[in-house]
Amino acid sequence: MTKQEVIFTNSYNYLNPYEYLKVFSSPDWYLKLKPLLQEYFYDYKGGEEKAHTSDDWLGFRNEFVLLVSELLDKNLIALAQSGPDMDEEREPIEIIVIHHSSRPPNTPLQIINALGLIRLYAPVFSKSSSDVYGQPIWSNHFYNGKPTFIAYHYLIENNGTVRHVLKDNQIGWHAGDWEVNKKSIAICFLDELDEEVPTKVALNSAREIIRKYKNVKVLGHREVNPKTRCPGDKFLGVNGWKKELLTD
Repeated sequence: MTKQEVIFTNSYNYLNPYEYLKVFSSPDWYLKLKPLLQEYFYDYKGGEEKAHTSDDWLGFRNEFVLLVSELLDKNLIALAQSGPDMDEEREPIEIIVIHHSSRPPNTPLQIINALGLIRLYAPVFSKSSSDVYGQPIWSNHFYNGKPTFIAYHYLIENNGTVRHVLKDNQIGWHAGDWEVNKKSIAICFLDELDEEVPTKVALNSAREIIRKYKNVKVLGHREVNPKTRCPGDKFLGVNGWKKELLTD
């Protein structure tokens, strides 16, 4: 597909999407973009202030994610067509890890997918010590007939709708701990819950999922990885909403 044939459906104010078509057509696009990805994604810690960046820093970051989501949708990012079994280390499920997306409730799944590709898979394939260094990115996972880089087995919307993205025999790259990933299921609330609680219907959907798994621990992401607040400050404690997930 030539530059003239590509029509972007979103408006871009901070970047020219056509300038990225060639680089994303290369199998090692993430190496060519490594300085950009390092600044805007790998080193990004959420709402942290970045004194060395301009006022447009966050605007560019958001548009870049949008661009990647659109290119993925148009099949304009060079990805592997096949690859190794990335789930061969899967173990029996012992843990359910609860997350929130840190994104607004109406965030399209394409955005979550783009963030997974950029923040989870690209760094691994960029490590010179990795067996997959420089190779086309491969997740071993598909959703709705397309490669997916979403880290969660289940995504729950505010209205209670459940998206079952990953199968139980697949490893989600979600916990920041490979040993936990190998033996866990990830449930993510599609919402910003730093200081909020999920809706009642979303909690009900999560409880229904949890009931499917016997003799498992239910842990918040922050209980597995103390460096994160996920799934929010109201998850734990005497009045924390974790308790609502464990009630019958």
